[in-house]
Amino acid sequence: MSLFARLWQRIGTGARFVGKDLEGNKFYERPSSTDDPLRTKRSVKYRNPDDMWHYIGGGRRLPVQWSTWLTHTRPNPPTIEVRLGFDDECTCLDASGLEELHFDLARQQRVVLNAAILEAKDRDERARTAIGPEDPPTLPHLEDSRSRTEIPEGLGRLDPVSQEPTRVNPPRAPGNAKEHMKGTEGVSRPRHHATSDEPQPWVPKSRAR
Repeated sequence: MSLFARLWQRIGTGARFVGKDLEGNKFYERPSSTDDPLRTKRSVKYRNPDDMWHYIGGGRRLPVQWSTWLTHTRPNPPTIEVRLGFDDECTCLDASGLEELHFDLARQQRVVLNAAILEAKDRDERARTAIGPEDPPTLPHLEDSRSRTEIPEGLGRLDPVSQEPTRVNPPRAPGNAKEHMKGTEGVSRPRHHATSDEPQPWVPKSRAR
């Protein structure tokens, strides 16, 4: 606390202007009425008297820097330095307080922007996951090669050695086999006399007269 502030608390009886926020609300401080000189009375004068009900009802809020100062949670107002002299002090408090509020407002805007970017990325990622991977496209030349290598009817699979199709005889119906056997029953097969090079025994025969 500056020397002027301590002197003002001892001899002053009126409210001291401390600063204002970006909305134009002004903040004042009065000397303490208790034995504790640090427990000063702090108040806010709203830009429009009707705005008080909006702030009390929660529709609008004071900057956190000033609200913590009003409740003595923050010992000093949003300032950087305090100069001696009433006029210089008020000018410094006003300018430096607004500067801090501007920085905080820019920070809040950056936070909102970054949150929107992350939310958009997360939404796109969920959309890609829901769609799933696309089916691989079928190339035309692969279809043509498959159509050229079709095996004609009557040929079996490719031989693993020669890589040529093997011919497969169509199966015969059971009735055709029986008819084939019936057609060959009356046909006598020629008998082949066995010929041998070994000499045969001679047997005399009587001649008939």
